[in-house]
Amino acid sequence: MQKIGTLDKRVHLLGYKDVKNDNGFYEQQFVDLVGHPVYARIEPARGKSFYEQYEANKDASTYMLKITIRYRKGIDENTVVQYGDNLYNVITAIDPYMRHEKLELMVNQRKRGADDDD
Repeated sequence: MQKIGTLDKRVHLLGYKDVKNDNGFYEQQFVDLVGHPVYARIEPARGKSFYEQYEANKDASTYMLKITIRYRKGIDENTVVQYGDNLYNVITAIDPYMRHEKLELMVNQRKRGADDDD
């Protein structure tokens, strides 16, 4: 198995789930996809090809990070990563060399007020 480095942070992988509220209507709420924190490595995003392509479509004030976790099925662009009080939207989930050993999540920080604040 390829060494994936130091996984020294604990993050939660969140997803949306339809939940019936008190009025009988369904609303989307965050739920923990795994049920417990997972270990991760968090570092600034590097790699000009992805970063430049992303920056061409977004404003330059967005700060990109790469979060590396052990491979898990079902992690995609609808996943939100929580580290401490910060929430990060997954832009893309990369399975290097399709080995199913690790996932590299390219993320940006969720801005308050941009979506619902859960």
